[in-house]
Amino acid sequence: MERVEGRHYFHDLAGMAPKERLDQAGIEKIRVMTSYLSGIHSLKKESRALYWRKLRDTVGHGECLMGVFDTYPDGVLTYEQMAAIEKKCLDWRARLKPRTERLCRVHGDFHPGNIWFKNGSEFVLLDRSRGPWGEPADDVTAMTINYIFFSIKHRGDVGGAYLEALKLFFREYEMYSGDAEITKVAAPFFAFRAAVVANPVFYPDLTPKQRSLIFRFCNGVLDDEAFRPEEANSYLA
Repeated sequence: MERVEGRHYFHDLAGMAPKERLDQAGIEKIRVMTSYLSGIHSLKKESRALYWRKLRDTVGHGECLMGVFDTYPDGVLTYEQMAAIEKKCLDWRARLKPRTERLCRVHGDFHPGNIWFKNGSEFVLLDRSRGPWGEPADDVTAMTINYIFFSIKHRGDVGGAYLEALKLFFREYEMYSGDAEITKVAAPFFAFRAAVVANPVFYPDLTPKQRSLIFRFCNGVLDDEAFRPEEANSYLA
């Protein structure tokens, strides 16, 4: 494999903790990431079977929601709490099944550890996962859940530079892609990513309260008709 150099985007996320606003470098990095995603997502494919598979895998695949929940130690969530989230995602699956025209080329694991910035806003992308075709919201939520996660971890809410980054990412992605439906389809993909970042196997340093806030966010988004980035804190109530 080709050897690459750079610093992954987790460094930037940690650096946002004391900031109330994004600096210009942070804004530019979000712009290049959203521009990149809109570019790869512009390649569409007609296949009901592939789109339905993506929806099914997001809920039931061993590496996705149900599989991640199966790695949870007992006592983090009850089985009933896990099942409630899974059932909501099944309802979302039925809601999204008619939207097969959204199938496009995706990365599949567009999270901060796979995005290494080299000079300024130039980045290298690693570790494409789970097939080349899917729903754009999978890539968008894989990144944006981290603004929620890091903000809850460092602030106890969704605010400061993290909230600005969350709103900017969705705004810039919609501008570049023209995808006005992205917030209307994001919920089950956010649920999968929330289960990842709240997992004590992956992130053992989270407190029970912080995990509880992540799951409040998860359930709040699933209960809403569309994700509202500017109202992210309302999902924690």
